Amino acid sequence: MGEAQARLRALRVDVSAAAVPDGSTRLAVRLGVAGPLLPPILMAGALGSGLGPGVAVAVGLVGATAWWATRDARRRRRQREREAAVAEAVGVLVAELRAGSTAVQALQVAASAAPSDLAVAARVAQLGGDPAPALRASPVATTHSLAVAWQVSTASGAPLSRALTGVQAEVRAAAATRREVEEQLGPVRSTARVLAALPVAGLALGASLGVDPADAYVHSVVGQVAMPVGALLACAGHVWVVLLQRGSPSGPASP
Repeated sequence: MGEAQARLRALRVDVSAAAVPDGSTRLAVRLGVAGPLLPPILMAGALGSGLGPGVAVAVGLVGATAWWATRDARRRRRQREREAAVAEAVGVLVAELRAGSTAVQALQVAASAAPSDLAVAARVAQLGGDPAPALRASPVATTHSLAVAWQVSTASGAPLSRALTGVQAEVRAAAATRREVEEQLGPVRSTARVLAALPVAGLALGASLGVDPADAYVHSVVGQVAMPVGALLACAGHVWVVLLQRGSPSGPASP
């Protein structure tokens, strides 16, 4: 008994340690920290090339926006992958329970589908502890609902599979909402891409007509003012689209 309690205490440490990044995550963090250096480097390069301060500011704005949008897209992609894995794990958990497995055994099997969010909880349950705190430590909302279902089942004696019916309904509803929002955001993304391509298309059109647009932007006051203003408006539009995506529901895929 004493050994089991010691292992449970160690697992409580594991719940906190699960948030400690591994080697690949530390590398990504270093790259994220170095990312803000990109805009001043690009601006210095533009100034060193004699393109003028207006062009340098425009290049810096574009570089900063590209770095920010790329980092945000990676974060959202990782979150979606974790949500999908947990959604799949809930389906596995329900299937195992209906097949006659105990709640602890079913959680052990389900943890293989989402080890990042369920492995510690499964180990706690295997040792006779309450897996709810470990489930709530995950940033995925579905695991919080799973923790509530587990506690309700334990307190009331009701079958866990019955308590998980609501969790499955929640997962399916979130998936349907996400698909609807993605469809509605499609035209917004297309419009943003077209608007982002228009300045480049304008430069190409001017070059095809025998005009040197680069010379106009670099060697005139109007061009030096227009470049940063245009870049600011274009970047603001792109940031607006990204914030729309960030604010949209991103529930996990249906199991």
